[in-house]
Amino acid sequence: MKRLLFLSGVVLIVILLALSCAKKEVIPGLVGEPIHLAAMIESPSDTVGCTFKWSFISKPENSNLDVLSFQPTSRNFNIYFIPDVPGEYVVQNIIYDPSGREKKKNIFTCQVSLDTTSVTAPEETTMVERQLRTAPEKPEEKALEKAPPAKIVYEEKTLPLEKEKKLTKAIPKVPGKYTIQLSSWRTYKGAEKALKLVKKKGIDAYIQKVYIPELKGTWYRVRTGAFSTYREAKEALPQLKKILRSKDLWIDYMRKDQ
Repeated sequence: MKRLLFLSGVVLIVILLALSCAKKEVIPGLVGEPIHLAAMIESPSDTVGCTFKWSFISKPENSNLDVLSFQPTSRNFNIYFIPDVPGEYVVQNIIYDPSGREKKKNIFTCQVSLDTTSVTAPEETTMVERQLRTAPEKPEEKALEKAPPAKIVYEEKTLPLEKEKKLTKAIPKVPGKYTIQLSSWRTYKGAEKALKLVKKKGIDAYIQKVYIPELKGTWYRVRTGAFSTYREAKEALPQLKKILRSKDLWIDYMRKDQ
């Protein structure tokens, strides 16, 4: 009888130890600051010919993030996302072998808080900002939110979309990498402001500087993503158009800065 009780106690201790080891570490984060995650592997063979898929299992109710929020893309070994509201974000990573079968699964729990020390006075509201806001604060802006999708208003006259696409072909490209253009500006200041606005919506973007010989001038383009295939970029495009309420988004090869 004593031996049985002893064995039962040993089994209970082993179970408790297993449960404590299985407990996932909570990753802390701040609203507006990137949280970097990497697929967990046991050996280098876990990455040979494998594909990776990241997704949100759960997130705060008022968060606007989705799979498009993972950068560079949700199919990379290393990713990061920028939380838009405080709360708990649970992220899942699945590794698939070359045949498409599930090989490994990992769960990451991120607890995000609001960094009150970084709160600053609001900037003066502009037409561009009102068009890109998720929730307007002023009553007169409600009508704008209900209006059909409109073009982003530029600070300076910009190129017609089709002409810009045509001239872009002369700029050296990065083979096998695609990106999505959100807007184009004649000044860096205008591009920088547009960049801040799209990042507030949880979209990680960057500014590309290009010189267009035909116009004898430099342009600053706000772009997002580094997609491995044209299909991935095409799948992301409709959601981006919806978030930014703009139809003038288009897919292009990643281009070299000039």
